[in-house]
Amino acid sequence: MLFRSIVTLTTRSEEANRCLCEHQAERDECAAKTNTYLSAANRQCDELAEMVLDFSVEIAEQLLQAQRLMPADVDAELHIDPIRALIADTKLAATRTAETMQDEQHRLAGEKERLETQRQKHERELLRLEHFEDVVPELDGLDETLDRLRQSGIGPRLLFQELAFLPEVSPELQAAVESALGISRLATIVVLQKDVERARQCVLDAGQGLRLLDANAVRRTGVTQPKEGTSVLGLVRTENERVRMHLQATVGTLALLPQPAPDGADQHWFAVDGSGGERGARWRLELDEPRWIGEDTRRQVRQREIKRLQSAIEQLSAEIKTIEGEVQRRKCARETLVRLPAQLDGLDLPGSLERFWSSLHQLAERIDDSKRRVSEIENDLGTSRYERDRLAEAIADLQKQLKGCDVEGVKKRLDDLSKTRKETTEAIGSCRKEQQDTQKKKTSLDAEVASAEAELAETHALVADARDELVTV
Repeated sequence: MLFRSIVTLTTRSEEANRCLCEHQAERDECAAKTNTYLSAANRQCDELAEMVLDFSVEIAEQLLQAQRLMPADVDAELHIDPIRALIADTKLAATRTAETMQDEQHRLAGEKERLETQRQKHERELLRLEHFEDVVPELDGLDETLDRLRQSGIGPRLLFQELAFLPEVSPELQAAVESALGISRLATIVVLQKDVERARQCVLDAGQGLRLLDANAVRRTGVTQPKEGTSVLGLVRTENERVRMHLQATVGTLALLPQPAPDGADQHWFAVDGSGGERGARWRLELDEPRWIGEDTRRQVRQREIKRLQSAIEQLSAEIKTIEGEVQRRKCARETLVRLPAQLDGLDLPGSLERFWSSLHQLAERIDDSKRRVSEIENDLGTSRYERDRLAEAIADLQKQLKGCDVEGVKKRLDDLSKTRKETTEAIGSCRKEQQDTQKKKTSLDAEVASAEAELAETHALVADARDELVTV
């Protein structure tokens, strides 16, 4: 009996240890998966923080904070609520920043369009300078009219191309002369006398109010030189007789007059239009850098303008390229921010961690239960083994006591005792059988007695009834 108990307990112990090993293996596997997930989550948080760091320090810091809140290993404490709140705030910040990036993209697109418009304008101006090979004022219809005249076989020139300043004229006086004559007059179209009729029709068809030196002008008789200021015509010269006579007839009385400024720091130039020695109209001149009269001046202005436009175009191109890079960077940033909530959902924080920790907790409970069962079985098994050892010791002592005894006599006595025991057992069995037979007979007699008593009672009842009838009779 004791041996069977030990065998049973040993089997149960092996089964309990097997269950414990299975639970420990399951926990080790779950812990490995959890550590793998933690490593992947930490790595992805680092990658996401690095991606958004250039355009949102706030979101990068939130991602790193979520990373710091994650447990270092399976034995650390898990903070569910702070991680959940931080992930929700990160998604909200990503959505808000993405909207800001979109607005910034639109703003940069508008700035790029403005710069491209300005660059196209400069490119047109540059092409215009290269097209005419000279500076030409920007007057409505002038470019088209000059091209049309050339296409008609007429070689047009502008009035300022027929003029030159005298060597002693200062830049300040040159600027005053150009301002007094005005660009509309200086841009008067000049053609050969034989081409005037054809040129007139072309200029009139343009309908832009352009001027054409159309006939031979003559000096008006009776007109004297201005007596006040410096004569404009005295500062310029021309080889074209028609241009000279035209200017004498139209601005022969125009003079320049300097006057000190009210603060005394500079002087202002005025144009005086007087005829017959009397003062006529007077107006203040706005002086700009001389640029129309004089071939060398125009060449320098043209070269300077070409360099300025080329530099401006290069600078605008660089700015446009920078803006394009910024637009692309913000586009990539916005796409990254738009994807960020889905990527965080893919990490499933802190849901995955919560499930991992729940599984680890359940497996830990199972392991504790298995350990408790193993401990109980080991205790029972130890007790049984102790009893077995005690019994073995008792048997050993008995065997020692039996040494030196008449074993054959003991065996014969044991055989006799066994025979006597067998005979006694058989006698007891015979007695039990007789007892059972007697019991059966007793049961039968009891039944007969009960039946006789029933018949006797019935007889008494009949006698009573007969007595009653006799009494009645």
